[in-house]
Amino acid sequence: MQETAQPCWETTGDTDALQQFLKDNGCHGVDAVFVTKHLLNCDLAIAQQAFFDTPCRDA
Repeated sequence: MQETAQPCWETTGDTDALQQFLKDNGCHGVDAVFVTKHLLNCDLAIAQQAFFDTPCRDA
């Protein structure tokens, strides 16, 4: 999924758009957090924040 999502991230640079892309492509939960972590090249805390703070992930 990381390779599939990379163009979205490179084009937009927007974590909300990235999370929407992941959600639309069936990447959820821990998998989405780890894809986010690798694409943003950040630590787990920042990846979790990008995942949980996006509007499409509201519970």
